[in-house]
Amino acid sequence: MRREEPIGRSFRRFFCEKLPESGEVEIGDQEAHHLLHVLRMKVGDKLELFDGRDCSAAGVVEELLKRSVRVRIESKSRVSVELPFRLVIAAAVPKGDRQQFMVEKLVELGCTELWPVTYQRSSVKIEKKTVMRWRRYVLEASKQCGRNRLMEIGEPISSREVFAADVFAGDRWLADPYSSQPLELSGGPSDSLIAVGPEGGLTEEELGTAREREWRTGHLGPRILRLETAAMAVAARASLLAD
Repeated sequence: MRREEPIGRSFRRFFCEKLPESGEVEIGDQEAHHLLHVLRMKVGDKLELFDGRDCSAAGVVEELLKRSVRVRIESKSRVSVELPFRLVIAAAVPKGDRQQFMVEKLVELGCTELWPVTYQRSSVKIEKKTVMRWRRYVLEASKQCGRNRLMEIGEPISSREVFAADVFAGDRWLADPYSSQPLELSGGPSDSLIAVGPEGGLTEEELGTAREREWRTGHLGPRILRLETAAMAVAARASLLAD
């Protein structure tokens, strides 16, 4: 397997968890449904497959089956457009369609992991189906933006667990609009965990716990941001500094 430049983005992209070096592979489930019934691709159409672990492949539709599609692999390569460090956003869950918007933009900005957090003033309950839905958003956004590695969606976690001393080994920041200093990421190779609370803000107990565990706090400017905007703002800062 050779390292190449990304495959031309004019090709439709589809997820294939087990991507062979050569030969044929069968695409099923939702990806096959999208290919067959939404895009109505035909035998001979070219496409791109990716496995969520930095590998992609150029392929050609070989056979259209009732519930799956057989694709012939023409070439496979390892192409990474990832940040050179781990970037984790531990965010409260926004309401309604803002969830999808936040997840999609964090994928585009290169975020490594997104942890859905229940803070003491969270207004949206995190359910198992929330996590499953977010993972689907990740897949769709990755297909669009050209990432070959999937951003991980963590299992639901409480703010108490997030602020635990041993939860993360790298830099730990808390986005706090009332902090006396700006949130300034190094942009270097340091892994970073950034906590973004709910729109009701963090409680004094949560702030006290974060300080006791030596989290650094920083604001994102003079304006109060919605939580999904704050999450995207910190991810954008990290991405721009790294790229």
